[in-house]
Parts: sequence; C-alpha cells; structure tokens
Amino acid sequence: MRELVRYATVRLSNAITSKHKKFLDDYQRLPHVQGKPFVVCVAPFEQPGAFMQNTAGILAVLYGVDKPLYLDDDSGNRTFVGESLLEVVDKDNGALVPVGLFKTDAYKSISAVLFSSTATWGKVQALASFEDPTLVFFTMRYDPDSTKPRIEQIPKALYSESLCDGLHLFLNPFAVAGFNLAPFLEAGICICGVDPDSGMLSFSDNAGFLIQRMLGRDIPPALAEALRVGPPVVPYKQTAAPAWKEGELRSTGSHAGMYTDNHLAHYKEWTILVCFDSVDEEWMVQARKSTFRTVSEFTTHRTDENDFILPDAYRSKGSAAVAAYTRIDLIILGLADSR
Repeated sequence: MRELVRYATVRLSNAITSKHKKFLDDYQRLPHVQGKPFVVCVAPFEQPGAFMQNTAGILAVLYGVDKPLYLDDDSGNRTFVGESLLEVVDKDNGALVPVGLFKTDAYKSISAVLFSSTATWGKVQALASFEDPTLVFFTMRYDPDSTKPRIEQIPKALYSESLCDGLHLFLNPFAVAGFNLAPFLEAGICICGVDPDSGMLSFSDNAGFLIQRMLGRDIPPALAEALRVGPPVVPYKQTAAPAWKEGELRSTGSHAGMYTDNHLAHYKEWTILVCFDSVDEEWMVQARKSTFRTVSEFTTHRTDENDFILPDAYRSKGSAAVAAYTRIDLIILGLADSR
C-alpha cells in the first residue's frame, strides 16, 4: 500500500501541475474563461488496485497530508494529537516531487480539484439495471459515529449507489475565483476544505458516503478456474521507491503535541526521528530498526527490541541526529544495546 500511494501521488501531482501550466499558458487568455473558477477533474487509475488508495494520494498532493496522529483509549474514544505531513515524495528515478500544492498561493488559479477513486467499472455495474444473482458488492462507507468505516456485503439485487457517491471536491483556500458549493452539497459530494481558524482539514459530514468498493461473484470453483486469465501481454510497470541518501535529514513538517518540526533520516537500515520540543526548546531523537518514510509509519511500528530514545536533549537537529548515528554504530559493533 505504501508503494501504491507513493506512485499515485507522483502521477496525480504530474497531472494537476501540467493542467495548471496549460491554464497559465493558454486557457486564461480565452475571453470566456477570464474571471471564472477553474476546477481540475482527476481520477487515479494508473496501476492495478489503484482504487485502494482512496484519498491518500490526493490529500498528499494538495495539502501535504499523510495521516492524522491519534491515540485511542479502551473505551473507543479517539484523541487527535497531531498530523503526519509530507513536503516531498520520491520519484522512481530519485527526483523529489514537492507536495502540498494548496498550502500556498502558487496554484491560486485552481479553484478546486474534483476527484474520485470509485469511478471504476464497478460504478457502471452499480448503476446499470440488470440481474445477476452471482454479483456481490463489498463496500466501506463513512460512519460518523465510529472511528472505523461501516463495512457491508450486499448482493446486486439489493445494492444501490448514486452517480456522485465516492466523489470528492477539494477546495483551494488561496483560489482567486470561488464558486457556489450548494449544487455539490445537494448531490451528496464530499467537500474538503481548510478550517480558517485551526488550519486543519474539514470534510462535509456525509453519513454513509462511499469510501471504497470491490466486486465479487459467488460462482462454483470449477467455473472460476475456467474463467481465470493469464498475465497481461505487456507486463505492468514495476515501481520501486529509491533509497534515501544515507544520513540525510529530511523535513516532514509533521507535528504531535509539543513536538514540532519533525525530521526523518535513514542510517544503516535504521530510521531516525528528530523533533523539536517546543516547550523546552530542545531537539529530541529516537530510532527504529527498519525503513520508514513517514512519521505515521514510524510511530505505529514500535518494537521494544529494536527501538531506542536518547534521554539527552540537543541544541540542534544535526547534533541530535549524529548522536543517534553514533548509538547505531555502537549497536552494530556490539558495544551497546537498543534499549
């Protein structure tokens, strides 16, 4: 999934930035275009299984958002403590693609992006009128009363879905041309914007909104085997995230509570997290024995056997990182443990 989202983020960014360039070079000069909102429509079907990314790729491209950081208690209550953010993503060739296009006014010509990861052949089958007792819809839908989506398994005869189900409208807070959102709200489209007070993302509360859909058929195994198809004639592109430069600190912009200005680095198959303690105004550091590319991945894969937090505080992020590198070297030499 991490690789799927990374590749989708690069492709979505390319599509939107190229359309933005086309607008600046050509569209905006047309008399009937001037002063009107410019909405880019995009759908992510660049690879097999692309529908599984949901909104992960587009949120990174437009707002630099990876995932929220939160804590769940035993009662099912969720407390948000910060955000795992992104400033760049890696292309296969090692080039860095900036993300967070809607975090500045650089793309103010784009009023919004209309996006769907559910506009697949499954949408056609959901809307079409035909009988098929073998066809089953597996869906994930938004549940405002739970921290988890509502999962359903419904046969074709009982399943219903609207044309706009699964469609998102992402607003640009710096847009020079706004527009009336009422028709989109009335159609049940999920609208995402930035809260002017908190700076956090806000979504329209569409209970039952379609997040993801898959289709299956309940048919005898012998028939399923007879219908099985071989690999494609032209092999699918195999993507691979390039390795980071050894020991280079990469800013993420992430924050969690009093810990801000989070940086990540890779060193000898470890990942180092360096963050700024905004209360004591000191730099802190911890490390994990694996390769992580986002703060959310780092924080959710804790292993006591291969983790360490240095108790000291440091005056700069560089000195904090060097201290972690030194500790890792000692662990590799057997002169220290990871606890």
